[in-house]
Amino acid sequence: SFWLTGGLAAGHTQGRSRSQIWEAMKRRETYATSGPRILLWFDMLADGETVPMGSATSTADSPSFTVRAVGAFKQLPGCPEFTMTGLSANRVTNLCANECYNPSDERHLISRIEVVRVRPQAYKDEPVDDLIEDPRRVFDCPDDPAGCAITFTDEDFARSARATTYYVRAIQE
Repeated sequence: SFWLTGGLAAGHTQGRSRSQIWEAMKRRETYATSGPRILLWFDMLADGETVPMGSATSTADSPSFTVRAVGAFKQLPGCPEFTMTGLSANRVTNLCANECYNPSDERHLISRIEVVRVRPQAYKDEPVDDLIEDPRRVFDCPDDPAGCAITFTDEDFARSARATTYYVRAIQE
């Protein structure tokens, strides 16, 4: 249903088989969206190698990251023909108000990428106000249908000498 999209889970896989999807989940190369089918890659760059998103690693150096995002396909009105051959018109109306996943060949633009940094408490009852930086950094993206790619380094990481988790949001038009 395109009527009430809800959240979606995505994973980096080599295919669409059940086993390949489970392997991506085991590797934690997954992310969630609030509904739009945005494509996202968020990897750490360490010693000339790429550490994929979802990985746990350690370093004393300030980490660098690369983020790539491509917007979801713009939707065509109505439902694709194959939907109507599998369901009755009445069922399509009841399920999704005649608005199904019906992608065009055109993608939405990614307008910005936001980086969030979260550091766990170092001791019981440590105030969390300064440990969650949402957003930590914001990168505006050019109007490019091929998507947006940014690279950044957390220069403060080495000074803080503290475990840190990062995540990103790709915001589309």
